Amino acid sequence: MKTILVLTDFTNKSLIAAEAAVLLAGKIHADVLVMHSDNNISIIPYYEGGVMITENVSWENMQKEQLNKLIVHLKAFASLHLEQHLKINIRGKLMPGELLTNVQEIVKHHDIEFIVTGTRSGSKIDHILFGSDISTIIEHVDRPVLIIPKNYNFLRLDRVIFATNFNETDIDAINDLLALGELLEYQLEIVHVSLYGSKQRMKNEKVRSYINEISEEKYPTVMFKNIKGKRLLPRLIKQFQEREADLLVFSHQHHSFFTQILKEGTTINALRQQKIPIMVVPIAQIEHKKNKN
Repeated sequence: MKTILVLTDFTNKSLIAAEAAVLLAGKIHADVLVMHSDNNISIIPYYEGGVMITENVSWENMQKEQLNKLIVHLKAFASLHLEQHLKINIRGKLMPGELLTNVQEIVKHHDIEFIVTGTRSGSKIDHILFGSDISTIIEHVDRPVLIIPKNYNFLRLDRVIFATNFNETDIDAINDLLALGELLEYQLEIVHVSLYGSKQRMKNEKVRSYINEISEEKYPTVMFKNIKGKRLLPRLIKQFQEREADLLVFSHQHHSFFTQILKEGTTINALRQQKIPIMVVPIAQIEHKKNKN
């Protein structure tokens, strides 16, 4: 059974992300697995010849109680917001150790469609993009990662914007979004930003032709726009707002728009001020699917 993996730290930010995952799971008929990873939980509960470390046991019990309460809440949320025939299985998993290792273990043994997370507690959006656990997952796990900002109402998913730089792997990412769009019934808007004054390399005509063909064939479900701007992310955010979109999607590989954003230090303030849901499709996801076929 396909599953959406939700990462939680029991904050309100991760609660909003978990609720979004439940709504998406209902539409794509997937289960929800909520995982909390904690280095404070001792894998070995006692030292050889010593006594039980009661502090660790007490901490673990508290984490289990919080996770159980979250699962109860999400089940009530699902019964309130999903149709009766859209019953989904929601379960929790408490794991000791490093987050990346735990996520890789779950992906190895479950059919994970994508990973959903909120912004990290006590961190800024730039911490998500630079050197955080989430960016590490994006680099090393072959599944898309959906990041939901705090206080964002994710009750609908009508319009999705995919930022393309005409890379070869964008075709695979677009096909995945088209397949998902058939289930979620959203409009896919493919956008390329031409930066003023930049000496851009020759674009991949195969990718350009493919995008033009599907936008003509599937219009208005699929649209393509080439827009101009001074800086990449602020222009995409402006497009996001003007189009009243619900999700901004990047593929992540060499020369991708997401990689450009990581290099544009001036865009960090824009991300802090304009908090929008972002999905990153890593290059490993593309290679993973090719290897399966």
